[in-house]
Amino acid sequence: MTADEIADQIVGVFNALTGQEFVFTAEKPVVLATVEAERKDFGVFVVAKDEQEEAFGEHDDGCKRTRVVSIAVNGPIREGEAWTLAKYLTQFEALRIALEGTEFSGYRWDRNEVISLWDREALHVRNRFMALFEATYYTFS
Repeated sequence: MTADEIADQIVGVFNALTGQEFVFTAEKPVVLATVEAERKDFGVFVVAKDEQEEAFGEHDDGCKRTRVVSIAVNGPIREGEAWTLAKYLTQFEALRIALEGTEFSGYRWDRNEVISLWDREALHVRNRFMALFEATYYTFS
């Protein structure tokens, strides 16, 4: 399974979530600029990032396969709606938690790593909440 196929599976997990802070449809953007584009609503974007294979040893045919997928969120902060930032942070955490323990075709969730909890320039200059985390999956073969 490729990182791109895992990204497809993650989109499915996110789109099946109910009771979230915001109504959203997760997507795999064709153009990465879509992730940072101005939006009127909360956006969730899933992008395949990296694939690695690490041999166990010199005389062993087995290896550990790792797949990394980036998840970015983007939403507007409107004038006078300070509560929105807190809700975005809550939703961001809910997305991270939704992936814990997931498994796709033998690839097991390993960890989530927050890359950016919010982009300071986007928040203060463009009134945008933008955050990014990476989900890592692995299997042995």
